[in-house]
Amino acid sequence: MRLTRAWLARFAGLFHQEQRDRELVAELETHLQMHVDDNLRAGMGPEEARRRALIKLGGLEQTKEQYRDRRGFHGFEMLVQDVWFGLRMLRKNPGFTAVAVVTLALGIGANTAIFSVVNAFLLQPLPYPQAERLVFLNQQYRGESESISYPNYLDWQAQNTVFERMGAIQPGNFVLAMGGEAHLISGSRISEAFLPTLKVDPILGRRMLLTDDQPGSIPVALINYSFWLEHLEANSKVLGTQLTLDGTSYTIIGVLPANFKFLDEKSDVFLPLGLTANTPESLDRGKRDGIVAIGRLKPGATLERARLDMSVIAARLAKAYPMTNTADNCGVNWLGEVAVQDIRPFFLILSAAVIAVLLIACVNVANLLLAKNASRQSEMAIRVSLGATRARLFRQVLTESILLAAFGGTLGLLIASAGMRLLLHAVSDVFAIAPMARIDRVTLAFTLAVSFLSSIGFGVAPALRISSPNGSLKERTQTANRLGLRRISSLLAISQLALSLLLLAASVLLIRRVAGLMRVSPGFNSHNLITTTIQLPLSTYPRQQQLDEYFDTLVRNLNGLPGISSAAVAAPLPFSGCCWDYGVLREGDPVPTAADYAHASIYYVSPEFISAMGIPLIQGRNINYSDNDKSLPVALVSERFVKTQMKNDDPLGKRIRLGLSAKDLASASNPWFTVVGVVSDMKQHGLDDPAGTEVFVPLNQHQRYHKPIPSRWVVIRIQNSPTVAIKQLRHAVMQIDKDVPIDTVVPMEQLISASVAERRDLMFLLITFGLLALSLAAIGIYGLLAYTVKQRTNEIGIRVALGAQRSDVMTMVIADGLKLTLTGVLIGIFGALALTRFLSHLLYGVGPTDPLTLVIVSLALIAVGLLACYVPALRATRVDPIVALRYE
Repeated sequence: MRLTRAWLARFAGLFHQEQRDRELVAELETHLQMHVDDNLRAGMGPEEARRRALIKLGGLEQTKEQYRDRRGFHGFEMLVQDVWFGLRMLRKNPGFTAVAVVTLALGIGANTAIFSVVNAFLLQPLPYPQAERLVFLNQQYRGESESISYPNYLDWQAQNTVFERMGAIQPGNFVLAMGGEAHLISGSRISEAFLPTLKVDPILGRRMLLTDDQPGSIPVALINYSFWLEHLEANSKVLGTQLTLDGTSYTIIGVLPANFKFLDEKSDVFLPLGLTANTPESLDRGKRDGIVAIGRLKPGATLERARLDMSVIAARLAKAYPMTNTADNCGVNWLGEVAVQDIRPFFLILSAAVIAVLLIACVNVANLLLAKNASRQSEMAIRVSLGATRARLFRQVLTESILLAAFGGTLGLLIASAGMRLLLHAVSDVFAIAPMARIDRVTLAFTLAVSFLSSIGFGVAPALRISSPNGSLKERTQTANRLGLRRISSLLAISQLALSLLLLAASVLLIRRVAGLMRVSPGFNSHNLITTTIQLPLSTYPRQQQLDEYFDTLVRNLNGLPGISSAAVAAPLPFSGCCWDYGVLREGDPVPTAADYAHASIYYVSPEFISAMGIPLIQGRNINYSDNDKSLPVALVSERFVKTQMKNDDPLGKRIRLGLSAKDLASASNPWFTVVGVVSDMKQHGLDDPAGTEVFVPLNQHQRYHKPIPSRWVVIRIQNSPTVAIKQLRHAVMQIDKDVPIDTVVPMEQLISASVAERRDLMFLLITFGLLALSLAAIGIYGLLAYTVKQRTNEIGIRVALGAQRSDVMTMVIADGLKLTLTGVLIGIFGALALTRFLSHLLYGVGPTDPLTLVIVSLALIAVGLLACYVPALRATRVDPIVALRYE
C-alpha cells in the first residue's frame, strides 16, 4: 500500500510538472513571438528575426537545461506522462475527439463484425477432432461433380490405401408418425463408418455397428440433439424406444451432440445406409442418388497422394464396368474447403469492402489531425527550442492517435456487436451462420490489432509533419509549409474519393445485376403460384399405382375448389434445388459410350402441370390422362432440347430413350418415348442459369421408373388469397389420409427470389458500406476545404479588398474542391475498371466495364463533392476584409 501511494504521488508530480511545462512553453511562446514580430517590422529576415529574439529572451538557456533534465524520466514514466497529456488534449477538443472517435468506430466496428463471421467460417477449423485430415469425395463425370453410386462407394472403401476410414451419407426426408400426427422431417442415411470417420460419439447410447448397416438388419436410428429436446423432451430413457419413419419402426440407439452438423445439412434422424442397399436401383452403378463420402487420411498421407490413389481405383472400375464408369473419376478435396466454397466469395468481397471503409476512416482522421496540429506548430517550435527532440514530439503526437484508436476500437466493439446481428439477419436466408459467429477472444485480438494499426495509419503522417524540423516558427511567416500541408491533405482526400468510387461502382453494378435478373422470365408464370412437398409413406403406399391414385385424387379435389384455378403434381420442381439428370438417346443414332452421351433434365408431371405452371406450348399437344401404362410412352421436350439434341429437326413423332448410363441407353428393355409436343424453355436453378434441356414425361406412365416416387411437389395456381388456398390444401389432404404430412407452403416467387438471395444480400451490404464511405469522403472534403478557407483568410481578404466579388471567391473555393473531386473520380474509375473484372462472375447482363454504371457513380460522387464544397465556399464569401487583413 505504501509503495502504491508512493507511485501515485510520483505520477501526480509528473502530471503537475507537465502542467507547469505547458504554462512555461505558452509564456515563452508569447514573449518570443512578440520579439520576432518586432524584428520583422524592423526589416529583418525570418531566420535573423528568430535568432535575435532567442538571444534577447533572457533565461532561455536555463529553461532549456531544466527541460532537457526532465527528458531523463524513465520510459514507463514518460509513457504515463504522454498518455495523460494526450487525454488532456483530447478533452480540450471535444468536437474533434467525438468526430474522430465515431469515424474510427464505424470503420473498426464494420471490420470487427465482418471478421467475427469470417473467422467462424473461413478461419476456424471444422468442429471435428483432427479436422485437417478430413477430405470430401464425390464422383466426377466429364469434369462435373456428382454424387456416388453405392457400389462405387463400397469399392472405394475396400480398395483405397490412404484412408484410415471412409464413410458415406445420403440426405433425405422421412415421414414421422408420432402422437397421432404425421410430420415431414429431414434426415440422412449414413454408413456405419461415417461417425467414426468424423470421430463423433453420441452423448447418449452408441454408434451404428457394421451389423446395423446390412440389408435385413434390425432397423436402428440415431437422433440429433434438437430432435431429442423438441420431440422426446430430452428423456434420458429414450434408448430402445421406437420411432416410426415411413411406416417402419426403428429402435433409437443414440443421441448425437448438440453441436453436431455435417456441412449445411440439417438432419433430425440418421438411419443405416446399407439397410436398403439390396434393391436393384441401389446396386446400379449408373444410379447416383445423392450419396457423398468422407475420408480421414492416414498419418503422413497427403491430399495429392489420395487423389492419385483414388484416380487409380476409378480407372480400375472404368475398365471393369465400361458401360457405367468409363467417364467417371473421383473428386478428392479438403472437407474444410468444400464447407466454405459457396460462401467464401461472398465474405471475401465484404471483407474488401469494410477494409476500404476503414482506410477511408483512417484517411479522414489523418486529415483532421493534420488540420488540428497545424495550429500547434508554434507550440512545437518552442518545445524544440527548449530541447525537445524530434522523436519526443513524434511520440507525443502518435500517443494521441493511439488514444483515439483505443476509444474508437472500444466504441467499435459495441457497433460490431449490433452490426453482426444485423449481418446475420440479412444473410440468414442464404447462410445458416447465426449460432457460429460471436465476439470471442480471437475477435477481440483482431479489434485490438486493427485499432493499433489504424492509429499508426492515420497518426504517422501528422506526427511526422508536426515533429519535422521545418515545422518551426518560420512557418508563421512563410506559406511554403502550408502549401505542403494542403498537398498532403489533398492527396488523402483524393484517396478517399477513389476508394468511395470503387465501393459505389461495385454496389451499383450489383444493383443493376439483381434488377436485371428479376426481369428475366423463368419460362413460366410464377405469379399467384404456390407450392409444397407431400411425401407418402411407402409402408402405406408401397406400389406406384397407389401413389398415383392418391395424387390424382388430390389434384381432382383441388381443381374443383373455388379460388383455385388449377393444381398439378411434379417430381422434381424448378427452383426447388432438385434436378434429375438423365442420359438421352435419339432413335437412329448410334449407341453412345459412357463418355459421350447427351443429357437432359427429366420431370415427371401430371397432365395439368404445363397449364398450371403457365409454360407455353409451342408445338404439338399436351400430356393427358390417356397417357398411361396402357398406351405408348410419350414425352414433351423443350425448345433447347430440339436445338441441341434433335438438330432442329421436326421433333413430333420422333422417339427418344432415357437412361441413367450408357448401359441403360443400350438396353433393349428400355422403352422409347414418342415426342408429342414442344414447350418453351424453362429455368431450373437460377435466373442467371442458361435454359436447360428438359423432357417431361407423364407420372402415370411407369415404364421409365426405377422405383416408386413417394415425394412429389404440388403446385397450385390461386385466384385470391393464398391463406384460403393453403387451408383448402390442408383440408383436401386430411380428407384423403390424415396421416400424410404437408411441408411448408411456399410461393413460387419466393423460390425464384431465393435463387438470387446471395447477390441481393451482398448488394444491400455493399450499398451500406458504399454510402458510409461516401459520407466519410464528403466529410473529408468538407474538413479540408474548411481548413483551407481558414488558412487563406488573409489571402481572401486581400482579394476582396482589391475588388473581387463574393461570387468570385465562392467559385475559387468550389473550383479547388471540384479539382480534388474530379481527380479522385478519375483515379477511382481506373480502379473500378480493374476491380469489377473480378466481379464479372457475379454480373448478369452487365459488363465489368459498364459505362452507365461508371457515369452514374461518378456523377453521384461529383454531386456529393460539390455539396461538401458549398458550406466552406459560403463561409469564404462572408470574410470581412478588415478583419482578414489583421488575421495574422
